[in-house]
Amino acid sequence: MSHYLNFFKITNLAEISMDYKLVEVDLQRIEDKAAYLKNLHRLCEKVASDTKGPMALLESEGQYQIAVPTDRTIRKTSYNLVGGFVGKIMDTNQLHTLNFNNLEGQNRLIAHQLLNFEIKRQLNGSPLLWNLSSSYYFTKVPINKNEESEVDVYGGFKYKIVEYKGDWYVCLDVTYKYLGRGFLSEIINESNKEYLLEKFRYKRFLYFYGDNWYQVQLDGFGKNVKAQEFYDINRQLQNVYDYTMANAQSKKFDLNKRLKERDISILYKYPNRSMEARHGSSSLAKLIYSTDHPDVQSLHNYSIKDPVDRFREITKNIKYNFQNLHINGTSLRVTDRPLEEKLGTFDIPTLKFNNDETFGIEDLRKIDDFNIRSYGKERKKKLLKNGIINKRRFGNQYLIVPDTLELGLIRALSKSVTERLKSLAENFTEFKIVVYKSTQSSSAYKQVNQIKAALSASNATQGCALLILPDLDINNKRTIRSIHDFLYKDKYPNLKFQCATQSNIVSFFRSYPDEEEIIQYRVPDHLKQRYSSYLLYLSLAVLLVNRRWLYALEKPLNYDVYIGMDVHERFVGFCYFYRNGENIIFSAYQTVKRVGSFRNEKISKELIVKKVTEQLKKDIPNYAPNPNGIVILRDGRSFGEEEEALTTMIEQLDRAKLIDKDMIKWGVVDLHKKSTTPIRIVSKLHGNKISNPKVGTYVPELSENSGAICNTGFPFKLRGTSGPMIVEMAAGNLDKKLVLQDVFGQSLLAFSAPDKCNALPITIKLIDVLIQPLTFDVSEELLESEDLVTVDY
Repeated sequence: MSHYLNFFKITNLAEISMDYKLVEVDLQRIEDKAAYLKNLHRLCEKVASDTKGPMALLESEGQYQIAVPTDRTIRKTSYNLVGGFVGKIMDTNQLHTLNFNNLEGQNRLIAHQLLNFEIKRQLNGSPLLWNLSSSYYFTKVPINKNEESEVDVYGGFKYKIVEYKGDWYVCLDVTYKYLGRGFLSEIINESNKEYLLEKFRYKRFLYFYGDNWYQVQLDGFGKNVKAQEFYDINRQLQNVYDYTMANAQSKKFDLNKRLKERDISILYKYPNRSMEARHGSSSLAKLIYSTDHPDVQSLHNYSIKDPVDRFREITKNIKYNFQNLHINGTSLRVTDRPLEEKLGTFDIPTLKFNNDETFGIEDLRKIDDFNIRSYGKERKKKLLKNGIINKRRFGNQYLIVPDTLELGLIRALSKSVTERLKSLAENFTEFKIVVYKSTQSSSAYKQVNQIKAALSASNATQGCALLILPDLDINNKRTIRSIHDFLYKDKYPNLKFQCATQSNIVSFFRSYPDEEEIIQYRVPDHLKQRYSSYLLYLSLAVLLVNRRWLYALEKPLNYDVYIGMDVHERFVGFCYFYRNGENIIFSAYQTVKRVGSFRNEKISKELIVKKVTEQLKKDIPNYAPNPNGIVILRDGRSFGEEEEALTTMIEQLDRAKLIDKDMIKWGVVDLHKKSTTPIRIVSKLHGNKISNPKVGTYVPELSENSGAICNTGFPFKLRGTSGPMIVEMAAGNLDKKLVLQDVFGQSLLAFSAPDKCNALPITIKLIDVLIQPLTFDVSEELLESEDLVTVDY
């Protein structure tokens, strides 16, 4: 079947050439490889800044060189770096010509860097665009400017230059950003700036430096802009107001109207950069909202586009922004038609349910009113008919409720949830009810203390709990969430929580007096269907908390052992998937504390070897004897620690006679749901119409080491356009196509919503669901703290 990829071919590469020279790098080697590489890349940034041009870092036999265009002047030979180190460079006077029609070896890397720099330089010069980060550009006029909203939506695009099957393409997708409509100066003054600093410090803002708009990270506040002084790059004393008025070029942005002498000054840094803070004005800064912020939820319709609308916008951006570019005096020609390809599609694997029942596409065809689009619906029906495949016994189960709920309502709730759980898992027993005092306060900490006191009094220390959260006087979703996450983290792993809110529960029930005038609580007929759906998904969440899995694949994956790994804040999660998924094991451990505002995504080799080897030694004999392969699936980017750990584990497992190291396949695979390559794939239908692709559609050779797989799409219902996952082979000897098929197979195990599709394989999805509450950080909560509960890990 034919598909379109959002790849737009550069048609005249053979006409482009560039001249470049090489400079040698002299940087002292240190044992901390990560610190050395960080300084190496910082040196490259300084060279690029100094030469005001592109550069490419090259490595040969452990020695590094930097390629820069021959027309760039290198003014400095040494640069101060972090930790007191000095990086030196020396011009080798080696001149080279880069012909884009004949790129081999290091010339390919140099060509990518130089071409991309020239494209970015010209896009940055567009008066109609602003640059958020590396390859993200947005128009300067919001698309909802005439609507009554406190938030503006800016449309734009992200792009990457990619090689595919020997040709070069612009891969482009549309994207959106949300900004506060007002400037920071509209809410800040001398009396509240300390409070607002606590609220906004380290938050990201768009800074309007005349016509140059760029992203900053707030670091502090100062005096008013006329009084706030600083030394400029020439060591001349300046004040923020005069310096900005003199240096911020402004043709379209009315700087005179915006900047006032009384405005509070700000200190800011560039995100993810180690640097001294710079001075600016609060009247030129607008808050950048995250996509999950409550204030932007109602605006998401702007960004959720079906395939037709999305590809129309993509093509429009190619026409407007990539048709008038020039590279070294030569016009860059980019087609405005997306690449058409015939791609393969993996079959949807047959699933295995309780009672050895199976379900696949062939079973669907046997239904009288067969419709492939009903796959998700029929899969859910199969689960409801047979129950879950996991038959292990349940531990203690608690229903924890506020004292503001009527006893009759508590009993009705307990009865309905228990019945639903028993219909899904025959081994489920019953809830022990624990009643806690509701404080009717907005303080999460006060409420947590009351719940902990009730748990202690009931000796509820082991098992799983369904916690009904109270209705607070202030309906603060963040407060409600913090109660759940605090308790989850405090009691983990002995007592695990799933939460529901009192307001949701009460909305379904009505009170009815019986013949003896005793109040009974029931769900009225007009709400029964909604309550049944609510009850099902609540029960599925309770089962996940209990580590009870719903169904599995009928046949084993191509490789017998998959280990999902991910880091959330200070916790690392491991999810072990054996053969067909009837046996899945989850565990989480605390890691080192993150530094500053950066997320610590690295997992140490020592932690992986210790924890994973222990688990595999227990599980392999029972769940996957003599496995044919062990695969680490890393959500995001691996750091080399995973490869070193896996090779060490293979040696240890071989010595324990659990595997044959000479026969076993192994590898580290990086999964990118949101990648630097913003690929989209759509199916081509009759009459050149397009639609979301079939799930299982894949690109086997996106690059030498990577492919793409569509885990979402037809026949599932999907708002917007399917986004494929990029699967990158980071290390090992695995077959890429087999890994793509296994990742797709794991995505079919949709435990949270069995009628919907999963974008992530279950090994990563379970980590996201089960580890997220452990990332709760008390210090980030802006709540009352006089009765703070101490958490010991």
